[in-house]
Amino acid sequence: MIYRAPPIDRPIAVMAATAFSPLGFGLGRQLEGLASSELLPADREPTGAPLGALAADEWARLEAAHAERFPESERSSGLLAAAELLSPLARALDRAGIPADERGLLLGTATAGLPDTTARLRAGLSGPRAWRALELGRAPDALARAFGFAGPVYAPSSACTAGSKAIADAARLLRAGRVRAVAAGGLDVKNALTEAGFAALGARKGSRALPFARTREGLHLGEGGGMLLLTLHPEDFDEPPLARLSGWGESEDAHHISAPDPEGRGAEQAIRLALERAGCGPDDVGFALLHGTATEQNDRMEALLMRRLFPDSLPSASVKHAAGHALAGAGAYGAALAAGIFSRGAPLPVHWREGAGDPDAEAFLPGLTRQALDSHSVEHILVNAFAFGGSNAALILSRWRA
Repeated sequence: MIYRAPPIDRPIAVMAATAFSPLGFGLGRQLEGLASSELLPADREPTGAPLGALAADEWARLEAAHAERFPESERSSGLLAAAELLSPLARALDRAGIPADERGLLLGTATAGLPDTTARLRAGLSGPRAWRALELGRAPDALARAFGFAGPVYAPSSACTAGSKAIADAARLLRAGRVRAVAAGGLDVKNALTEAGFAALGARKGSRALPFARTREGLHLGEGGGMLLLTLHPEDFDEPPLARLSGWGESEDAHHISAPDPEGRGAEQAIRLALERAGCGPDDVGFALLHGTATEQNDRMEALLMRRLFPDSLPSASVKHAAGHALAGAGAYGAALAAGIFSRGAPLPVHWREGAGDPDAEAFLPGLTRQALDSHSVEHILVNAFAFGGSNAALILSRWRA
């Protein structure tokens, strides 16, 4: 039986949101850690080592909590992390009585199977047993069997926009009447192969550590991601919505295999599409969670783009200085944070832009000050995500109004 949706003018409700990063699991830990994080001033030299991955005891906890759900041949760090993210969403669906065939599951990922694959190859394994963890569709399929999802289940993979695209796809499935609820998001886990690839591209060593997300070594690859539970039927659930997914926009500019279009034309198109879907203009957006990788080309492009679209200095921040760059999970992590800001009234450090500044200067965001966002005054939050190959995605989450 194919579920048929009500009229499409019903808002898309965010019923639950989960996230993880090196700060730990859970929205509360993310918001607390980010609120107390420090952004290095442009004139201070970085010192010390960058943040690592999740603590070993966190991974041990995940192994104990979820390993028995999956055969050993399918098990991987990415699958265990996804199970931890999905568990509370699946419990909410169970309480709401949503049938399995009316539940969708979309999990964007790019590298989540790499650490397990390289470990198995080093241990001398070969064939399917070694490479199974790299199959992109393996994780959502295993999760669907374990948690009772029989609707559309697949894995968008577009590098650092994959989590955002999964959420946009979820909105389309809801609007098309294919599902009654969707768990959607993305994640990636830390691995040496990906780090080596970014180092070869000069993302770490060549960075001028611009102030969007200034870290100890420029771009900080971490592990993390987020998931949202989306529906057109908040009345099915026993708790009110956290927020509303009001807009989404995507574009592909194919400027370069790894470098963004310096003018941000494709990125601008994605943001404008998201604004149009949300029915709001630039002046209505109260806060932006930037892609902000602390790499020269991304930050220069994003600073120029945001200045062009939001000339009146939109309060903005990148969280990668504290949480790291979660690659496929980056946009979904930002979307989960946005839902947490609305539902919990949580403050975040905001890096304010004051004045137009000189786009050719090293510091593209002049006049930075560390302030807390008054989330009660914000109605709409923009979440940016940009990826290799010119993939661009923007989400707009809004305060829920009954």
